[in-house]
Amino acid sequence: LSRVVLADDTIQYYRPDKLISRVEKPDGSVDEYIYDTQARLIQVKSTQPNGTIIWQNVLTGEIKTQQPDGTIVRQSTTGGMTVELPDGSKQIFDPQGRLIKTEIFENAVKTIATYEYVGTQVTITARLENGTLKFREIRSLGDDMKYGTDDDVVLSYEAPGYTQTTAMVAGKIRVTHIEQVDSQTGIVTTIDYDYVTVPRQVT
Repeated sequence: LSRVVLADDTIQYYRPDKLISRVEKPDGSVDEYIYDTQARLIQVKSTQPNGTIIWQNVLTGEIKTQQPDGTIVRQSTTGGMTVELPDGSKQIFDPQGRLIKTEIFENAVKTIATYEYVGTQVTITARLENGTLKFREIRSLGDDMKYGTDDDVVLSYEAPGYTQTTAMVAGKIRVTHIEQVDSQTGIVTTIDYDYVTVPRQVT
């Protein structure tokens, strides 16, 4: 490789075919240029002083960033984004920046959750990797129309053997119905709240 030192101490390296191969900057960052067999630039790899590494696919426009802690962020040309955490968990966002899928591990057990947005609500369905339902929840997104903020309201929640629903009562969200199945006896306990009289319990 031929080597050129610029006035600001940036060092450029060139291949025998005179294509730039590597750039070392005074701040410690390094850019590497990757070509295919026909000498077409296909990828640029940039290593930052703090250890962050960025790959940019010149052909597709996709960008992959690896942070110092091992977190990997992939950004597509459509605006979607995937975040891969060091523990193997994953978060997927749509072009609007909304969370649409997560994959998490708890005690080596993988749970996959999907987020379906309809109007002012989001339905979250979480299942184990074998397809078994873990829970399903419907939330109101609140005034900001964003999931995971303080004005979210859980409208209903269900899990194996348990169901809970809520409603607006006197300007407040309150639990209006609970149904629970005893896993040992199979007995179903139902509680309905009307907030006028005491709760009615039916077994």
